[in-house]
Amino acid sequence: MRPGPLLHGWLLYTVLFIGPATTRLFPGPGETNTGYAASTIPPDLREGANAVVRKSVHKWVITSISKAQLHVEEAITILNESGRVHGAAYIYYDRFRKVRRLKGKIFRADGTLVRKIKRTEILDVSLADNATFFSDSRAKIIEFAYGTYPFTIEYSYVLAYKGYLNLDRWQPLKESLAVESASLTVSHPTGLPVRYHLLGGMSEPGASLQNGIIHLTWSLEGEPAPDIEPYGPPVSDQTSGVVIAPSAFAIEKTSGDMSSWSSFGRWYYELASQDLTLPKQAAGDVHALIDRVDGEREKIRLLYQYLQDQTRYVSIQLGIGGWRPYPPSYVYANKYGDCKALTTYMQAMLKEVGIPSSPVLVRAGSGEPGLREEFPSNSFNHIILSVPQPRDTIWLECTSSTSPFNHLGAFTEGRKALLIEPQGGRIISIPASTSRANMQVRRSEITIASDGSAEVTSATTFTGNQQDRVRGALVDRSPSDRVKWLRNQYEFSGGSLNHVDVTGIEARSAEVTTTLQFSIPRLGNYMGSRIFLPIAPLERRDSVPPENKHRKHPVIIWYPYRDEETTIMNLPAGYVAGKLPLPVRVTSSFGSYGLTVSDSGSQIVVTRYLEVNRTRLAPEDYDQFRGFYQQVASADARKLIIRRAPE
Repeated sequence: MRPGPLLHGWLLYTVLFIGPATTRLFPGPGETNTGYAASTIPPDLREGANAVVRKSVHKWVITSISKAQLHVEEAITILNESGRVHGAAYIYYDRFRKVRRLKGKIFRADGTLVRKIKRTEILDVSLADNATFFSDSRAKIIEFAYGTYPFTIEYSYVLAYKGYLNLDRWQPLKESLAVESASLTVSHPTGLPVRYHLLGGMSEPGASLQNGIIHLTWSLEGEPAPDIEPYGPPVSDQTSGVVIAPSAFAIEKTSGDMSSWSSFGRWYYELASQDLTLPKQAAGDVHALIDRVDGEREKIRLLYQYLQDQTRYVSIQLGIGGWRPYPPSYVYANKYGDCKALTTYMQAMLKEVGIPSSPVLVRAGSGEPGLREEFPSNSFNHIILSVPQPRDTIWLECTSSTSPFNHLGAFTEGRKALLIEPQGGRIISIPASTSRANMQVRRSEITIASDGSAEVTSATTFTGNQQDRVRGALVDRSPSDRVKWLRNQYEFSGGSLNHVDVTGIEARSAEVTTTLQFSIPRLGNYMGSRIFLPIAPLERRDSVPPENKHRKHPVIIWYPYRDEETTIMNLPAGYVAGKLPLPVRVTSSFGSYGLTVSDSGSQIVVTRYLEVNRTRLAPEDYDQFRGFYQQVASADARKLIIRRAPE
């Protein structure tokens, strides 16, 4: 499953630090910009940083509901090789945004000018990829090539907007990137309100009114590189910043109001619902398929299967096509569409047989900031379909040709979204799966030889989001690449994989099963007459969250799952089990773990499970969270001992 291009031209790239200039950064010929000397960077800004923003000035000048300019000047000192990730400028544009006056320079460590960037060094590339059929999204790129650290890059440009839905998400602080000085100014007429949402403890702006123009200014000074906390909110929610959005907007002969979720949803409904009529032949296909079928749920399932069989996903990003879906006639004729077009096509098929449904706008993907209920804005990148039923709701991911019916997966589940209805938009919660819905159940038999080698047969069944992971990894791979991927899922080195069987992927079933047979050259280690064997030979938890005595953010577990494993070890002839490890059981509010070992003379049976619940913990509970995984890692690291039986 993949996000549609709803905001490919407007939102996807606002994460970059690109902003306007009110002061002159560029030195003239023969000048030295001593403000860029690396030696003047305060020591506390160097700590934990690979690069430092010396000066960043962003200025939005909004003149109407369809016209605005963004002026940007950036100067960044790259401290080391790892800071190279910050050593390039990416300026994204399309038919609604034009790049003007792009220029750049490179400075040595002492602040003296190395050279100007030539026009021939500025790349201009299409953003179309293998999944993008049509796109007018492009990027101008400057790669600042210089081999001696530290050095400073400097660039500036203007983006001229002719129509906009989003304005900006300004967050100068990034992982391993400190900020010496950064500012954002938004200037707009008094009759054209601009709304803002503060992130990460950002202060309210300074405000002034001059000649009917309101000027809002935010600034950051002397900010060290942020310490991004794992298992926390999205990175974008862990640093200071501002999201700005219009109230009224206009783009390509359409206009709307974003001051409420209802009004924004009403704009999208009017844009997307202009044509929900199937071509005559398509309508005939639909009726031939389900007219003799009993039960509404079965009809929906068959139509969804028909959609998967007859269409494929492609991205279409031309102008307002980033939002307005292509009509059902287009999808029927061409057998493809993006997330909007395919969702609309499914909605039209359901409408043809009298089944109501509604599109749902969502911010898809892991680690995404999601919809902010208190701040209506264009924060979406995907659409799914909601089909209400008497006792529940059926959710359809219309871009996937392989997903089981009524399964969304971690890509979109468990988050707030905007349901589109004729009267407007309404915030809903997409249901989240539970750990018991996302299972990995493995049964393995290991026959151990007296030299410590082993033959293994292992069968694993995956359900829910766990089958998504396996299905997504294997469905488009060649047989040889499937073998490579499956081999990497097991904890063994060397050896050979002798047989692989995968079932359930092509059938769109709710389960995927893999069966492997392989040889391990050395499973255990000898010590005299004893052999030490891993207690969890095929999968163990050895990573532990890092220590953090001053946790700032909550612990968030987005992905619930349960792994169950039964491992039967057939002992070598003449060997018996030594003293067995004691059972271990660890329980907490967010998960549980258990491991037991039994002995039947010629066999040792290890039963293990690890269950993690979707949850949110207060920062002060981080040590408890870390302690849970410490206990799991410690239990998984234990050894089994077998020894030669007395003669």
